[in-house]
Amino acid sequence: MPYFKDAEDVYANLGLFLRQLSVDPEMAPALKRADTTFQLRTRNPDAVMTVRTPRDDEPPQVDLGDTTLRPEVVLQLDADTAHRFWLGQVNAAVALAKGDIRTRGPAAKVLMLVPLVKPGFPRYRQQLEASGREDLLQASPSETPRASESPAPSESAGESESAGESESPSESESPSEG
Repeated sequence: MPYFKDAEDVYANLGLFLRQLSVDPEMAPALKRADTTFQLRTRNPDAVMTVRTPRDDEPPQVDLGDTTLRPEVVLQLDADTAHRFWLGQVNAAVALAKGDIRTRGPAAKVLMLVPLVKPGFPRYRQQLEASGREDLLQASPSETPRASESPAPSESAGESESAGESESPSESESPSEG
């Protein structure tokens, strides 16, 4: 059974975490260096979280669901995988190699994001503890949902206009990539 019951549950936990992380004074310099907009598209349940990292002239922005931001990097994964990743239980390189996390966008930007997240692991755990979500702290590192078990969120999830269909088509739209 999935850790999150619906998209609102994803937004209340992972979305809130991304919002807090984006304004964390300790994380801001590293996020600023990344200089990108990235989007997490989760399955089971379907949810979309889009993050524009801070810039000299603009604060960070995190949109949950519909967005006008155009992501440079898109990460598609099961919500359970995203949750276990932020608990520090998923190795990003292994998950990418196995297809548990699928990416769209410049490889250099994807690789730049991965090391930035490690300081977030204890913060995510602290947020779950503070919000009384002990049930989410019981995640088992041995559970590995496969990305191929369900399709990516559909265009109806509200990201088609913001993601740019030519930059980040769903797997069903581009069979030559698989």
